[in-house]
Amino acid sequence: YYYRQQEKIGIYQLNPLSGHADLVREFTPSDAAGILGGPTILLSTDGKWCVYSFGRYLSQLYLVTGLT
Repeated sequence: YYYRQQEKIGIYQLNPLSGHADLVREFTPSDAAGILGGPTILLSTDGKWCVYSFGRYLSQLYLVTGLT
């Protein structure tokens, strides 16, 4: 799974009796450059707090000219 820029991540609360899911939180990373894979999300037991992280791969490309 590659994260697509401008894609929002949603956290839903599922009612197992009705099967209905309610959107609780929605977020987008502030900088989507180099993000690979989906997020790791941790929620507090009361559901009031969440922490998330993304794996990021950044690199630099250098152009060297005039060596011959």
